[in-house]
Amino acid sequence: MSDETGLFLCCPEDDQGWSRLRTGHLSKLEGVIVWPLSLVFLEYYRSLIYWLIEGLLPRTNQATTYYNHIERSSFLQRLELERFPHAILLKVGLDFTLGGVLAPTTDAGPLDEKREFEYIPFPQWPSPTKTEGKPASELSRYDVRLWTYGELPGMNHSDKMLSDYLPYDKIKFDNQSWSMPENVVPHNDPNFRFGTSGEYWRSGTGGRLPKAWRNSDPEKQELWVFFKEALAPFTGRSDFQSMHKQQRLRYGFYIIGQMLVEEFVDIREEGWASAIERHTNNRSAIVENFHFRRRGDHPVIIVGDPDKTHLYKRAIPLKTIVNGQRNVTETGKLLNVTENDQVRFKYIYNKDVVSTLLDRPLE
Repeated sequence: MSDETGLFLCCPEDDQGWSRLRTGHLSKLEGVIVWPLSLVFLEYYRSLIYWLIEGLLPRTNQATTYYNHIERSSFLQRLELERFPHAILLKVGLDFTLGGVLAPTTDAGPLDEKREFEYIPFPQWPSPTKTEGKPASELSRYDVRLWTYGELPGMNHSDKMLSDYLPYDKIKFDNQSWSMPENVVPHNDPNFRFGTSGEYWRSGTGGRLPKAWRNSDPEKQELWVFFKEALAPFTGRSDFQSMHKQQRLRYGFYIIGQMLVEEFVDIREEGWASAIERHTNNRSAIVENFHFRRRGDHPVIIVGDPDKTHLYKRAIPLKTIVNGQRNVTETGKLLNVTENDQVRFKYIYNKDVVSTLLDRPLE
């Protein structure tokens, strides 16, 4: 069982159970009753032993020593090892809330097969002059600027501007409607041209980057980010209501790209100025990250390995929705995508699953 965060809700102790945990094959009884009860008993006995030790060894550090030993028991070490995410899947781009319409598939064919497409980020500001971002004078010091949908060419269709795939009258941002989409500023993140993406560490207030990655060294351990976007067949540019209504009837969720983490740059800890100064040979990974354009923003910049960071030519389907009927593909099942899953983000703990995704040819 899994929720949309990709965090499994059950963790059987036996070897067979661990195998089924990694592949997501668990019975409802195990997920709802058996494993939660085992966690309760584990916590109870651990607390009981600690209480006995503390009673026998009052006012000493020995109780803490023994307790720490219990905390780092072989079971817990195994649990920690199994729960390390080797990759994450992140939702990006347009959706029916941020945009109101979807990015396009651009070839003919079934929704549940690989499809040619164009990546389109969700909208951020109504226009370059109506923003909550840094002033143009500050951005110009680093030779960067705000781009609109009408100025950004497609990465997979360089002869088209992103606005060529959007309604001609308006685009939505939550409950707001912004007219003339070609003048709207998109949140161009991830920026595949410069191999950079901005996120935040997972916490009680949000964020999608696993806490376990905070102390990881990408030079010693491969950490992968896969990107998912909702796509719908493009039949031509029209008004917002027509595109929205048509796309609602037939669309899908797809993996559109990948990034091998080369470095994490925590702007909250380091600050923008220091990060820029430290990356003189790759300054674009910092200043071309869209979060640099926002005031008071302190993300974690994911710098991607340029040789292994790609926007795919053809998107890999995870789930399709046709006239309300939902179908999860084999790749979707591999990632524990469910029929009602919005796939905002998922953690991928199984190395074999990561290898399966990477073994597919880049097209």
